[in-house]
Amino acid sequence: MLGNRPAHIIEAASGREALRAISEELPDLILLDLIMPDLNGYELLDLLRADPATRNVPVVVFTASSLTDSERQGLAQQGVIDIVPKELATRDETQRRLDAAREKSRAANSGQGNQ
Repeated sequence: MLGNRPAHIIEAASGREALRAISEELPDLILLDLIMPDLNGYELLDLLRADPATRNVPVVVFTASSLTDSERQGLAQQGVIDIVPKELATRDETQRRLDAAREKSRAANSGQGNQ
């Protein structure tokens, strides 16, 4: 999915497993599904944003759910860089959106250093 870019990918089958993995190794980017066992994506995102260590890790949401405008706004307020409907998640489209998310994250992080 990440093309020729070097990447170390850690998968998690549940929200708690994801939280545990993230606490062990801080990722550069999180690909988050909203529907997961034990902790859903919204709950996991709340925990990530409450923790200073993970507050600024960029998040891209992949979801099969139809989101309301209010849900999309809530995710944007939580710093979600992109929301990708799973039905649009072809290899090329996913790559394009991940590249854009990484670029947005770099731009945001470089802007924070200038403040």
